Amino acid sequence: MVDMVSPHATKLGTHHFAFLSCHHCEDAKCVAACKHNAMQRTAEGVVRVTEENCEGCADCVHACPWHVPRVMGDTPTVKCNLCDGRAAHGETPECVKTCPKGALMLVRLSELATHGRPEYAQKFFMRNFLKGGESIHD
Repeated sequence: MVDMVSPHATKLGTHHFAFLSCHHCEDAKCVAACKHNAMQRTAEGVVRVTEENCEGCADCVHACPWHVPRVMGDTPTVKCNLCDGRAAHGETPECVKTCPKGALMLVRLSELATHGRPEYAQKFFMRNFLKGGESIHD
């Protein structure tokens, strides 16, 4: 899913897009919030939804700092599952494979600084994953 974001102070007529996909967090708040055991983190590190267990309560949606899981009508919660975990085994996810401009990449957090602009990687890491001011280079 792609969401349009409105950063502070943008130029009139510019648009900013953010691909807000699941980060498959090590300490996934959505998994902890799910009372029905529908959200689980696999041994490969993929956070996935077991549809048979999902009651559509949206507790996972509210717990996720990224608001990635989505509840749509009568269907179970939906979210990225790294293409059924295949990406965790080295296969390229469909979103990355089919992105027409090559704007999407699957990158491990520890390698984020080597892709794109390192200062953005540092801000992302500091703002979203750390509590004590460590660096991604520590």
